[in-house]
Parts: sequence; structure tokens; C-alpha cells
Amino acid sequence: MTLQYYLHRCGLAARRKVNAIIERGRVAVNGTVVREFWLSVNPDKDSVTVDGAPCRLPLGHHYYLFHKPRGLITSVSDPRGRQTVIDYVRKVHGLSEPLHPTGRLDKDTEGLLILTDDGDFTQKITHPSHEIPKVYVAVLKNEITDEQKRILESGIQIDGAMTAKAKLAKVRLEKKGLEGQPCWRITIHEGKKRQVRRMFEAVGTRVMYLRRDQIGSFTLKGIENPGQMRVINESELDDFRRVYF
Repeated sequence: MTLQYYLHRCGLAARRKVNAIIERGRVAVNGTVVREFWLSVNPDKDSVTVDGAPCRLPLGHHYYLFHKPRGLITSVSDPRGRQTVIDYVRKVHGLSEPLHPTGRLDKDTEGLLILTDDGDFTQKITHPSHEIPKVYVAVLKNEITDEQKRILESGIQIDGAMTAKAKLAKVRLEKKGLEGQPCWRITIHEGKKRQVRRMFEAVGTRVMYLRRDQIGSFTLKGIENPGQMRVINESELDDFRRVYF
């Protein structure tokens, strides 16, 4: 793996900050100062130090379910200084692992996110070939007709390409300020930017509130309130991998 990724995985800093640390000559590999962040290192053979202190990979990986509140950016860092989900879990939950979100939710959407430091897991879970279902609850400004529902379920053109078929079901959601508004559960297995919002906009209505309730077999059970999180246990991971990978 590259030196940059190795130090990131060790929990030193986000990748951009890791590059700056390396370029300042603070990192040594096998006793020699290096300034090339793309340098290949072998964790089993090479000794890597920062300011003379050894850096070692953590044992195993970490996996969390996080109920993202509205207002957070789904990113590790933000050049505009906005609060990210990683900023939040470090401050509120005291986590220090080099976590990143798998997939994304836009700033105004709340709901389920998986946070991990396992890059291979992230690559698999976000690849469309695995067709992992993602379930959302959407409160709409205007009710949709049977024909609009049929169009949404058949696929909508976004960015010049048709979305895959979706599943919709009418549900009831009691949320302050949105009482009486039409509410639908929509299941998709893609992750285009603002996809659910853009799908409903394409048939002439607007999403007033959006929450992701499920990713594959993972749900918000136990973390029903925004800001809560919990560890994913090995049994849950094994079941998830067996079904989707």
C-alpha cells in the first residue's frame, strides 16, 4: 500500500493532511526520511515512524451504524469548513479511528450511514453490481398519482441515464410540521447524487423530508434518534456479506 494510505489507516490524519506531514520530512521509512506519499510500504516488513514515533496499523477493522442528523456533510473533511459526519462522531462519540462513510446522504437528508475503516468493504458495498437495496421514507409536498408512481417504479432519466426500477409503497409518518403530508417508502439500489429527491422532482413534486431507514439488512433499529450510533457485530457482518457479497 502507499505510504499515504498506510499512515491514514494508522489513524494519523485525513489523507490530505497526511500528504503535508510527509512533505515536511516528518516521516521515515526504515530509518530514512521520505517525502514521497506514493511510496509503497509493506506493513509486515517496513518500519514507519512520524517524528520518531512508530506507526502501526490497528488490529482488525471497525464498523458502525450511524443515524446521520440533518445538516451534516457526508464526508471525512470539507474544504468549506462545514461539519462532517466524521467531525460529529469524533466530537460526540469520541471515536479516533480513521473512519469514512460508505456511500452518501445529502446535507438535508437524515438516516442510516455505515462508517468504517475497511476500504475493501466500502468498495463492495458502494458498487452497483451488488444491488444492495436502500430504503428511504420521503414526505412529499404534493401527492403523486398512480401514473407518477408507475413512472418512478419503471425508472427515471438522471444525468442522461435511466435509473433502475424502484419499489414504492404508501406509508404513514407522524413528524412535527409535516402532519398530513403524503409519505412514501421508496427502495432503490443505486447511489446517484440526490437520487431520490431528483426522482420525485422529475414527476412534478418535491421532497419535504427524507430519511434513509435501511441498507441491505442493516436498519435504524437501536439508533432511532438522529446522532445515535452503534457497533456492527461480527454476526451481522457475516450475514450481510453472505447475502450481498
